Amino acid sequence: LSRAMYGRFFIPELVPSIKKVLYLDVDMIVKKDIKKLYDVDLDKYAFAAVAEALRIQKNCNDRLNKYFSAGIPSNHRYFNSGMLLINAEKWREERIKDKLMEIALKHSENKNFKYPDQDALNINFANNYKEVNKIMNNELHILNIYLDEEKNNGITEEKLINDTVVLHYSGGGEKP
Repeated sequence: LSRAMYGRFFIPELVPSIKKVLYLDVDMIVKKDIKKLYDVDLDKYAFAAVAEALRIQKNCNDRLNKYFSAGIPSNHRYFNSGMLLINAEKWREERIKDKLMEIALKHSENKNFKYPDQDALNINFANNYKEVNKIMNNELHILNIYLDEEKNNGITEEKLINDTVVLHYSGGGEKP
């Protein structure tokens, strides 16, 4: 794992004049206009993100609580950190970068800290972020898990793919 993954934590400090910033992982493709995403009102939140599929949320929450005594509530909507709409002012005011780096450094040697940047964010922000729709960070490798969970809501693969704004090639598979 590369230390570069922590770069997203530093963005608000690197450009102190910005109020808001949209961070996207390099393995994402923007398929549609992202203005609607950028215009999300962050209100009191430090950032907006997309929650993982329910099965993944449970597994990740359980892992963080078991190995890190994270105290994450069972209803926490574990999120993917590949797309973050960051409230840069709040991030700087609350010294969020320092808090996240402290968590990351504390657990860096633990093999169960599987997604270091993402896990640090989820530990620090359990149930305290603005959740945005799945179409803003549609993870291709878990598409079938998500569709299985949403089958009773009329969500089809075609609809989800057509509505997707940001497609994320997360996981170990083929990248764009």
